[in-house]
Order: sequence, then structure tokens, then C-alpha cells
Amino acid sequence: MIKNNKLALVLSSVTILIPIAVGLILWDKLPDTMVTHWNVAGNADGFASKSFAVFGMPLLILALHWICVIVTDRDKKNKNQNPKLQKIVLWLCPVLTWVVSVMMYFIPISKESDVLNVMTVMFLFIGLMFCVIGNYLPKCKQNFTLGIKIKWTLENEENWNKTHRLGGIVWFVFKRTAWEWLALVLAFLYIPIVVMIALSFNASVSRAAWTGFTLGWYQKLFQ
Repeated sequence: MIKNNKLALVLSSVTILIPIAVGLILWDKLPDTMVTHWNVAGNADGFASKSFAVFGMPLLILALHWICVIVTDRDKKNKNQNPKLQKIVLWLCPVLTWVVSVMMYFIPISKESDVLNVMTVMFLFIGLMFCVIGNYLPKCKQNFTLGIKIKWTLENEENWNKTHRLGGIVWFVFKRTAWEWLALVLAFLYIPIVVMIALSFNASVSRAAWTGFTLGWYQKLFQ
């Protein structure tokens, strides 16, 4: 991945650092304590010094960017991964940096009405990001770093493909509001648990086929 995307990696890294220059230009207009995180309702719930917001945030995201790229590159199963998914890995952190930086820099120096407009734009942008990920998720080939990595998807390629087709639909549908994103996260956390519980009553040893209801596995467990 790195070998074939050296220019994109350099450009994406520079893109992450550009907000530092913007922060220096706006330095005198920015407050000493800046908002660095907002909850799903758009209310500020995380704060940091101006120095950390301008310098620290981009540098932390740059470090995260390189970690994601290196880990993805080291995964041998990503050797023939979909090139568009590789582009998402390369540009997700740079885009995230600009989204966060625009909110951190623009909100403190804007009127209240403008703040509401910024929040609306940001939520719409995140919704667009969900659409993009949902569109390309079904095209993700089996690997250890990208996609929905749970036991039965990693063990069986057919399970992997079916899970990612369903996941792509879910990500695309649940794109509009913050509460839907929260519902999406909870669904990905708890649906696998519900599925595992349901499959524990499957008479078959295979997770890919349902052959009938049984309590036999629990009888063996408690014997």
C-alpha cells in the first residue's frame, strides 16, 4: 500500500499539518481555552489549551494516520485490497483533521447563528462519510485490519462477504442524524452478541447453516 501510494501519503500528511498554519494566522482571535470535542447534541464537552488545539491535535491525528497506514500495509491480506478502500485509509484522517479544525477555529470567532450552521454542515458531512464507507464496505476483501473483524467473518470468507454487504446497507441507511449514528454503533456492538446467543441453540456445529433448535450444547457445558 505504501509503495504504490507514496505521493498520496506525503500529500495527506501535509494536509493534516496545514491547519497548524491556519491556527497561527488566527492565533490572536482564538480564546486561550478551546473546545476540542462536541457531543451528539452539538454541546461542547471537551476543552484544551490553545497551544494543544492548534499544534497538538494535528500532530496526534498525523501519528494516528501513520499508524493506520503502516498497520494496513503490514497486513498481507491487504496486498490485493480494493484500491478505493486504500484511498479511504489514506484520506480519512486528513479529512477528519479539517473537520475538527474548522469547528475548533470557526466556532469561537462566529456568531451563534453561524455556529448552528457550522454544526449542521458538520453533521451533514459526517453523514456523507457514512454514505461513502457504506458504499465501499461490501467491496472490502477479507483481511485483519479493515472492515468488520469478528470471529466468524475472519474464519469464513462467505460470512465475511455477507456481513459486509449487510453492513454496507446499514451504514448507508443510518446516515442522517446523530441519534441514528448512535443507534448504528450500538447495533454493531450488540447485534453480534445477540447472533452468538441465537447460534448457541443451533444443532449444527457450523455457524453458516441453521439445522434446528437444540439445548444440547448447554447440556454438555454444564455436565
